[in-house]
Amino acid sequence: MKFIALCCTLSLTLFLTLLSTSSIVYAESELIDSGDQLFIFMPGEKDFEAPFQVDGGGYIQIPEVGRMLVKGKTLAMVLKELKADLSLVFRDISKLYIEFRAREKLVTVLGYVKDPREVVLPEFGNVQMALNKAGGMLSGAQLDNMQLQRGAKVIIFDFKRYLETGDEKELPILKSGDVIFVPSSPLTGNVQMIFDATTLKSGGDASDTQKAVTVFGEVNAPGTFSYVPGMTVIESLMKANGVTRYGNVSKIRVMGLKEPQTFDLKLYLDTGDVSKLPKVKPGTTIFVPIQVADIKVGLQVVYVMGQVNKPGAYEGREGITFMDMLANAGGPNRYADTQQIKILKVNGDTFRFDLKKYSDDPENNPFPLIAGGDVIFLPEKADMIEKSWLIEAHNEAIKIIGAVKNPGRYQWDDDMTFLDLLGHAEGPTEKADLAKIIIVGNDGLGQRQYFDLEKFMKVGGDYLSLPQLSAGDTVMFNELPDDPHDNKSKWIKQESESSIYILGAVGAPGRYAFNSGLDFLDLLSAADGPTNEADIKHIKITHRNRRYAKASTLDLDMYFETGDENLLPQVLPGDTIYIPAKTDVGELNNTVNIVQILGAVHNPGRYKYDASLDVVGILTMAGGPTSEAYIDRIVILTKHGEMEHTARTFNMKNYFTQPDYRDIPIIHAGDTIYIPNESDSNWSQFMNILGSALSVVTLFIVGSSL
Repeated sequence: MKFIALCCTLSLTLFLTLLSTSSIVYAESELIDSGDQLFIFMPGEKDFEAPFQVDGGGYIQIPEVGRMLVKGKTLAMVLKELKADLSLVFRDISKLYIEFRAREKLVTVLGYVKDPREVVLPEFGNVQMALNKAGGMLSGAQLDNMQLQRGAKVIIFDFKRYLETGDEKELPILKSGDVIFVPSSPLTGNVQMIFDATTLKSGGDASDTQKAVTVFGEVNAPGTFSYVPGMTVIESLMKANGVTRYGNVSKIRVMGLKEPQTFDLKLYLDTGDVSKLPKVKPGTTIFVPIQVADIKVGLQVVYVMGQVNKPGAYEGREGITFMDMLANAGGPNRYADTQQIKILKVNGDTFRFDLKKYSDDPENNPFPLIAGGDVIFLPEKADMIEKSWLIEAHNEAIKIIGAVKNPGRYQWDDDMTFLDLLGHAEGPTEKADLAKIIIVGNDGLGQRQYFDLEKFMKVGGDYLSLPQLSAGDTVMFNELPDDPHDNKSKWIKQESESSIYILGAVGAPGRYAFNSGLDFLDLLSAADGPTNEADIKHIKITHRNRRYAKASTLDLDMYFETGDENLLPQVLPGDTIYIPAKTDVGELNNTVNIVQILGAVHNPGRYKYDASLDVVGILTMAGGPTSEAYIDRIVILTKHGEMEHTARTFNMKNYFTQPDYRDIPIIHAGDTIYIPNESDSNWSQFMNILGSALSVVTLFIVGSSL
């Protein structure tokens, strides 16, 4: 039992020892390298709480000490140096110690990657992890010729091979300070390109011709392809997507050995004899010639060139016609000038054929006779304006029409802006309405948006406020209407929703363009102002551009007297301004032509307004105030509109004791003057209340005494 207890004690001691040392992952004798994270324990110091990472040069930055070279040293060596340096700054360094927090690598990734930079990898990080941290490779990167630079040593490795096999032995083991360089494919040339699978396949997938197989000639996808051990001519041709229908498969040339060989693919397919297959090695070139003899012997071959959908050499039987050959070539495309078709005969003669005339009158314009070896050429349209409209497809262009110097259809790119399109059209004309440009979208819904270019240019608008255009849209510039006196038929070019109507006694009544930069006086001036017969005191404005109908009046004469801008109405597009002519009928019955006098005067009533009279003169016309009049607070009411009035007061008593003509208020037509009684004053009302209170008190005292 004692032996068992002793064994248990030893086992527990060993377990606790292992448990206490399990956090020590790295041996004390290991050398520090770039990328390592060191933890320096310094109790009570916040600057030492975060680990210190060794930079590419092998240094760490110690607070109060500065840079310290630690690369290539052990932890014990660094601890000794730290104690010597920190003892000069800190009093107690007895608990100072240092340990590895993490073993990481600093690797630089350069070349054809999205984000070339220095990356931090874990201890066992590999090349693929480094490339991922650099954002991955760009399209067109050369995978089979990557470089690892370690000092003066350069290691070439095949990353493509690693991706195909998954064998990590294909990748070099990384160390801190290594530089991974990713070269670009030879297909990129000196311009960075965006590749897809089709583009890469069309040029092959190999970079070094000495280690690849090149296939060209009458094959569907000529290029240079990576060599795979055991590769045959058949596999090489399959990488090039096989031969074309014009390929001479019986005379395929295989070069790269000591002597060029001729390979008969047809014979191999007929016999299946493997011995007929030439050997393929890295650097082999395979050429498939064209089958020239088979095309020309005993056949009618006509060449159709130029602006047709499928140009090429077409075979035919005896008696083949011009229209047959044009149909074989897919017919003319939209760029073709069908009125200038040329036929080049074998003997050197040249004829011109007008397809339009043939379609209009085939009897008098027969199509030309075609024989073997003839060439049919359809030229491109020469008219540049017509050409621009034809070449730019509807779904790739924007139409700009109306008042611009060069309307038309222009190619559109999403990187362009509205101003770029306007520049293509050479800008607006002088009569263009810049305040309301119309854009009709190509969404099938007929949605319209409006843009105020005039405001954008004057205020200096944000480019983000420009209308967002897309291919297929239509931009319309309206033309401002001419002087209504000159040509009223051009009013149709101006939308009624954007116009103001001015009618009545003005110099040029009509419909006028309006925007937010204009006001009432601008519009009145545009109509040549009121005539001599105009009654400017009774101007009527009908406001139509609102959710509800409304009419207002304006006394323009009062505005000219007072200069009060609040008297001018706010007009909007669609409103109507009517200025009536003067009339003597009903002048006194019209309240706006008279002055009403009410209250404590001898002759209250309505009096004809005279601009030469002031309030004292008008009161004199009414017989003057009565003896009960309270002239300390005469009230004058002025009407500005249907629902708006203002009230002013005049102290006539103070004016008589201290006369100052500036204190006399101005009287306008339509004003109402009210002179209250003495009993209506505040003092009189107070005395009446006080008298009533004294009477009650007196009655109470008398009652008490009784």
